[in-house]
Amino acid sequence: MKIARVFTTGVERLGDRQIDLTSPASGAPRDLVVITGPPGCGKTALLDILVAAKETAAPYGARLPWTPRAALGEAAAKIQIDWVLSPDEIALFPGEPRRTLEVIYDAQPAYPPENDAGLIALLQRFDEAPDTGKVEYFHAERRLSGGLRMVSGVRSERALRLEANDRKYAGIEAFLIDLHLGVDDRPGLRDRFQEAFGALCPRKRWAGISRAAGSPQAVFEGPRGERLGLAELSHSEKQALLFVATFLRVGLSNSVVLIDVPELYLRSEEVVPFVRALAGLGENNQLIVASGSHELIQSVEPGAVVRLD
Repeated sequence: MKIARVFTTGVERLGDRQIDLTSPASGAPRDLVVITGPPGCGKTALLDILVAAKETAAPYGARLPWTPRAALGEAAAKIQIDWVLSPDEIALFPGEPRRTLEVIYDAQPAYPPENDAGLIALLQRFDEAPDTGKVEYFHAERRLSGGLRMVSGVRSERALRLEANDRKYAGIEAFLIDLHLGVDDRPGLRDRFQEAFGALCPRKRWAGISRAAGSPQAVFEGPRGERLGLAELSHSEKQALLFVATFLRVGLSNSVVLIDVPELYLRSEEVVPFVRALAGLGENNQLIVASGSHELIQSVEPGAVVRLD
């Protein structure tokens, strides 16, 4: 599943907008879209609105940072999202390939739109299988803390996936331990993790686990053979680990992935290869990123850039 267009009417912080995420040549949704504009223009608000609309109609159960409201002088706030389903998704939920999700806020009297039941069921599905399309949100202030650790378990985190909450990354070290011990025995997953982590973080290598401190801990190896714990990685290295582990652990393929500030902790020349590597982490994903990176904006087709004023 992918997003083709977004329409907002009377929405506070965004107003009335028609945002096209398709390629004119094919009419298909683009695999990578960059949302940009000056500070305060609504880049994060647009990502939040996509999350809010999805959660209002087809919830994972996330606690939203804010609820869309009607702009001053407007009778209601309306959000429409045009989704395009894959052939496999259409087989599961028969109907047209393009389906519209509509949500309305602040209308008096309130009237819930009648959305396609198959689309709602599709957007509510959540498990770690790569053929299950999902919506994932990497919020702007995300961080991976070596001191925060939870037992690895993706399905129990369903409500967290669309929250701006670092708790959704707390199972990453447990995931690495399970991967090393063979508890998570999905075929080829360990090799895919090593390859993907090497692409995003070429100066570090995952070296398995250590029991030196008593309980098992993930260990990484530097270019001179030095061994480091998760907490000793640099900020940019932790970001690489956060993304790779999340994509593979959650099974992000055939999914819509929202990323706020993909350039977080990166040097300007690192942003484009980093985002390209992210685009290769799963299959048939759509990445919608909110960014002020000049390098990233220049690296994509002009039509793949949505500029907000």
